[in-house]
Amino acid sequence: TSGVMALPTRIDRVVPRTPSRNAAGPFQAQVRPTDDGGFDATVVDGVGTVVLELEGYRTNRLPGDLDDDVLAPLRDAVGPAD
Repeated sequence: TSGVMALPTRIDRVVPRTPSRNAAGPFQAQVRPTDDGGFDATVVDGVGTVVLELEGYRTNRLPGDLDDDVLAPLRDAVGPAD
């Protein structure tokens, strides 16, 4: 949604949660930026059950910029930025 392409470089902590027997997709990542430039994320199933937490997810930006015609399908797939 930001128009920046990057590759993952680090995750400080991965916390798997035991999903309920009724866990069902689609699964969704709820991502929050952190003060140090990283991200924390919670992955929930289709009924809102937390199945995974990520803390301190960091990326390295890829060089160059992408044209809007390349970014448009990606933005459509992930939805609007919060």
